[in-house]
Amino acid sequence: MEVCPVCRGEGFLPTFRPLEGGPPRLPLLGLWDPAELWDECPACEGTGRVPGEPLAHPDPWEQALEGRTEEEAQELGEWVAAYRRLRREARLAPEEAARGADLEVFGPLLF
Repeated sequence: MEVCPVCRGEGFLPTFRPLEGGPPRLPLLGLWDPAELWDECPACEGTGRVPGEPLAHPDPWEQALEGRTEEEAQELGEWVAAYRRLRREARLAPEEAARGADLEVFGPLLF
């Protein structure tokens, strides 16, 4: 993620709403006016960050953890540790190690 070039990372832009109505426009001559408001930046939707150029070799862990909560990331870490331990110590096939990691982290499924 890169800093938004439109709002310079602020997430908001000054806009001027004429008192008589009409669409928002930029403030006149950059001077403050009582009708001047701050609107969410349309480019970054208020986050101040925009997606950067795609990397030639993206980080797979960053992709796997993107959008996950802290609890989900911790659960994924426990699952990966269990999977690797089962593959290394028990010398299980990948499918069997995945099932074993599921049981270890999530427990048996109840139907």
